[in-house]
Amino acid sequence: MVSYELRTGPEGRCLGQTTSYRGTPITEQEELANAANRSGAADMGIPACDTAETPEPTAPLVSPAEVAEAFLRTVPLPLPEPHVAPDGQAITGLAAFLETNGSLRHTLGPEPTALGPIALEATGAYWVDWGDGSPEAGPFSFEGEAYPSGRIFHHYRYTGTYTVTLRQTWTAAWRLGGDQGTVDGLVTETTLPVEVFQVQAVIRR
Repeated sequence: MVSYELRTGPEGRCLGQTTSYRGTPITEQEELANAANRSGAADMGIPACDTAETPEPTAPLVSPAEVAEAFLRTVPLPLPEPHVAPDGQAITGLAAFLETNGSLRHTLGPEPTALGPIALEATGAYWVDWGDGSPEAGPFSFEGEAYPSGRIFHHYRYTGTYTVTLRQTWTAAWRLGGDQGTVDGLVTETTLPVEVFQVQAVIRR
């Protein structure tokens, strides 16, 4: 069914055509009414509205940096497998050595994106919360190793079971579409329990 309505647009008032589904042909009476509307509007100097379609708005442009950051948030970074020997146990007063068993570099790409292939290289650093209220230690830009060569260690003062948290922060350098940059704030985290004992020497006579 075709009808007309008076509209107000950026160029003033005009007669616009509207169409709605009716399922039956338009009647002669309705056609006469439409003709009268058009004729009356023309007599009053009211033009027909511009029927040209309004162009669809274009999608906002995204920068390579935005695409790179969104892509990096979806990339699974390697998780370390921390360990304290022997069998997650330590002794008060003696150094507990943390073995990180992880990776400090992670490369990926080229992988497809909306702006073309992206390549990245992420560099990590370790931070350790020993679980006993002591300040977080780090950053460590090297792997933790076992006694006696390990450089990530801690002395517990009291017995108990502690949760050690190994946090790894990452900075990723990316290359995309002729551009390059870095993204910070990427973090992975792993925990392990450590049981601390006290040992006392006994002299037999």
